[in-house]
Parts: sequence; structure tokens; C-alpha cells
Amino acid sequence: MLHHTSLFIICLVALLFHPLNSTDSCADPSLVVVELTGPRDISLAGALVASKEGFFAQQGLSIRFSPHQERDSRSDDGSTVIVRLQNAHDFLLARAAGAPLVAIAGNYVDSSVTLFFRRDRNIHSAQDLAGKSIGYDPNSDTGLIFEWFLAKNSVSRSTMAERQLDPGLQGLLDNSIDVVLGHSGLDSLALEKAGIDYGTLDPRAYGVHALGTVYVASEANLRQRPETLVRFLRALIAGWDYAYNHPDQTVALLASPTDSDAQRNALKRALQQQREYQRPGGVRFGEALRSRWSDLYTFMSQRRLIRTPIDLSKATDTKLLTEAYRVRLGPTSTAE
Repeated sequence: MLHHTSLFIICLVALLFHPLNSTDSCADPSLVVVELTGPRDISLAGALVASKEGFFAQQGLSIRFSPHQERDSRSDDGSTVIVRLQNAHDFLLARAAGAPLVAIAGNYVDSSVTLFFRRDRNIHSAQDLAGKSIGYDPNSDTGLIFEWFLAKNSVSRSTMAERQLDPGLQGLLDNSIDVVLGHSGLDSLALEKAGIDYGTLDPRAYGVHALGTVYVASEANLRQRPETLVRFLRALIAGWDYAYNHPDQTVALLASPTDSDAQRNALKRALQQQREYQRPGGVRFGEALRSRWSDLYTFMSQRRLIRTPIDLSKATDTKLLTEAYRVRLGPTSTAE
């Protein structure tokens, strides 16, 4: 089954991941552990470039990438700096469940969830989904965006055949599903690679503006190591600035030596496609609008996904990012 986690770019990212040794993290006060709750894909380009170009090192930091490790964050004493990259709706669910976590920056300020379909299905608007089969994962961000999309548009669910599972792209590849919800810049490239003539509906064009992924830290880290988090964000900003100011050099940094020209061009397209979700409307990297948080929280509450009230002023922090932008790294940080 072809899925965006099997794209060629995953191979280069996997090389940077090592098992996290807890004794090492305690022994190195400059270490920041970046935990991932999703697939290792091109959305990490800024962090990877910052690592390869030495921006983290310039800030006196060493970086360790690690899969997310389940633990009770309420027992975090702040001695190890852990920054988690996760979907905003998963973060709100964790916060509502009592996890003392705080969002310190956005990664995708707009969700990249997109509706994909074969072009011969003649889908041009939300109303054209009537009579179509739709594949999505109800427990993921694609499911959340699909629910929001339906709530914003007058499409009767009774006219659609919903497949509530995670079909990846297989349903489009074998022509068994009319529409699959996936991610622009990732699944789109996989469809191109498979030679599928596809079309898309962008939920943003239908009134859905949801937060995508965010960087999250513990309250203990914010209290005890705020300067470390500021330095982390400063290097991360520089990494993304470099990625978009120097796209060819970035592709050279991220691509495998065995990648073909076509694969390198695909990687470059993926970077460009991701940009509109990271910096919509020209906002600076990481700046998640307060209205985005409020809208997401309100929708999840209305759907009874969140049953415990959340104080967004305490669940999110903008001071660290403001401080990171106040003093920037060198000449690579020119994109505004």
C-alpha cells in the first residue's frame, strides 16, 4: 500500500533518529529531545536543516530526534528539555485530559489536509461529493477536518458512502474509493509518482481554517528552562528561513546521494507546497493566530471531543517565540 510515509524522503529523515537514552539526556544539559507523534516527513525540513547547518550548535544546543514516548508528563521535573511536534487537536485532547503541556509555536499554521480524487470523478465543488465514497481516519486530523468541512457546507452525509478507516492512498490507486482525505505536499507527490491524474478540494476554500501541527513543551520546562526553548526556536526559525531562501541547497542537504533528478525535483516541489501551510498570508514561521486556537477549541467542544474546559491563555505561549524573533541568527534569517 502506497502511503506518504513510504515516500523517498522518509529514508533521509530516518537516518537522524536514534533511540533515546535517558542517562545521556540527563548528562547533557544542552540536549533538546524532539519527539514526533506523526510520520517523519518533509514537515521536519526546518529542523533537519537547522541540525545539518549547525544552527542548533550555534545556540549551544544538541538535538536528538525520537519517536514520542508515552509517559505521565505531570511527573516531569523539567530536567530534560523535551519538545514535542504533534497535531494541534491531539494537543488539545491531552491538555483537556490534564497533561501540563503548553504549545510554544506553530509548525503548520494551516492544516494541510486535502480531499484527493481521480480527475475523472468530475468533482468541482463540495456538492459534487454527493453519491461518492469517502475514505478517512476518524481518529486523526483528517477525520476532524472532514467533520468541519461537512459542518461548513450543505452536503448531506446520507448521500455519501463513508469509509471510516485509514485507507492511505490505496483506495485511489486501486480505484475502489472516490475520495480520500490526505495531506497536500505529501500524498499529492505520491499520487504523481504513481501516475494518477488527480484533483483536489482544499477545505480552506470552503471556510475551514484549522491549525495543523504545533511544537509543545511541558510547563516544567517553561518554568525552569525558558532560555533553552528560546534558543531552540531561534535555530528552528533559521532552519526554515534557510530552507526557503536556499531551496536548491536545502534539497542537496536533504536528498539521498542516490536520489534521481526527478526525486530531487519532487522534494523541491514538496517544500514549496508546504510553505503555504506554514506561513499563510505572509505570517512569520511559528505564529499561530489566537483565532485559530479559539476556532479549533470551539469546534472540538461542540463535537464533544473536549469535555473539560481549557484556558487557552495558559495552554499556549507566545512570549518565547517573540523573544526568539527579537534576536535572530545570522544572514540566513532574511525571510519575513
